[in-house]
Amino acid sequence: MNKVYEIKGKSKINGTINMQGSKNSSLAIIVASILCKDVVMLKNIPKIQDVYELIEILKKINVKVSFIDNSLLIDSTNIKYTSLLFKQIIRFRASYYFIGAFLSLFKKVEIYMPGGCKIGKRPMDQHIKAFNELNVNINIDNNKIIASTTSLVGNEIVFDVVSVGATVNAILASVFANNSTILKNVACEPEISDLIEFLNKMGAKIIGKGTSVLYIEGVNKLNGITYEVMPDRIVTGTYLIYGALLAKKLTIKNINSKDNYSLINTLINLGTQMDIKEHEITIYGLKEFEKANIKTDVFPSFPSDLQQIMTTFLFMGKQISLVEETLFENRFGFLKQIKKMGGKFFIYDNKVLIIPSLLKNSIVSCEDLRGGAALLLACMASDGTSILKNVEYIERGYEDIVNVLKSINVDIKETMMYEA
Repeated sequence: MNKVYEIKGKSKINGTINMQGSKNSSLAIIVASILCKDVVMLKNIPKIQDVYELIEILKKINVKVSFIDNSLLIDSTNIKYTSLLFKQIIRFRASYYFIGAFLSLFKKVEIYMPGGCKIGKRPMDQHIKAFNELNVNINIDNNKIIASTTSLVGNEIVFDVVSVGATVNAILASVFANNSTILKNVACEPEISDLIEFLNKMGAKIIGKGTSVLYIEGVNKLNGITYEVMPDRIVTGTYLIYGALLAKKLTIKNINSKDNYSLINTLINLGTQMDIKEHEITIYGLKEFEKANIKTDVFPSFPSDLQQIMTTFLFMGKQISLVEETLFENRFGFLKQIKKMGGKFFIYDNKVLIIPSLLKNSIVSCEDLRGGAALLLACMASDGTSILKNVEYIERGYEDIVNVLKSINVDIKETMMYEA
């Protein structure tokens, strides 16, 4: 018996959502918190599967954790070195942040190659480049990463391509390094800025937040603090797209509107009506729209994490739309499930032509986090009742999503389905 979502389509969304904390920011900041070997209180942490997996890893390295009402207390006073050869490491990509943190704390690390959603190649070459420049010896052998250093030494590192993960790992490995470190061509995502603000409040010396160049002066220690994680801009974007297609009136509160500029601009160009404030947006569903051309890229361009959801949205247009995915080559994999629902499209290279289609109810299956959120939209927009399987992918990043959707008038419920 497996948990599935049963969704009756064509419900008209109406109501208010209070935004959860950022998944991507939380994962980086939770790992960074162990650098202080002190007590940290993190607020606005989402209750999602990736966070629970991370908590289990912390417990295995003798870190005390208490997670109550979106507040996460982390006491790493008695943290101890352990080879990170746990099953939780393999389950999600952000577990590789322990490489940078452990090199800073213990000068060594042994860890499984992290896993995550099958959305395409996410190579470690930029991570390895940064670690080598910081005087780290690193080897990958039999699906394990083994790294060590006699002393982390600051350096100038120029990334060949922009990488959020490599940027985070380089920051974590540089905060205690001897001398200063300059990181060039870094990721500028808001989650990186959130991590930098957190580290600086603990006593790190990092200059350049929000820019492509970071200056890091190594310090001797960090101190425990209380910190509130930023709202989740990808979950915000997900609900904005849901609302643009299906809402009578949807208000999303406790957000940073500026973090979703590219999506907001896209929806406005399609004719969507929105009342936009700094920390709140009210959106009214479109009666109809023509088409859009979307091209993903690093922040502040249209985010790859919203591409699958926006692609599903575009099936409801009146004309053919074009979507180009520049970051992850397997982001279109979910479309084979959309095809079961009557979606028509043509994929070539890293682009997809979306042909207007009337989606029908079906039994479909999630294969990754954001693709799951896209299929959820397809089910909500189709006629009849659909079944969505493998929903654990969605629950990796969306807090209490069934109850959130119920609260805004979506006809959805959790149930169990037997599969031979």
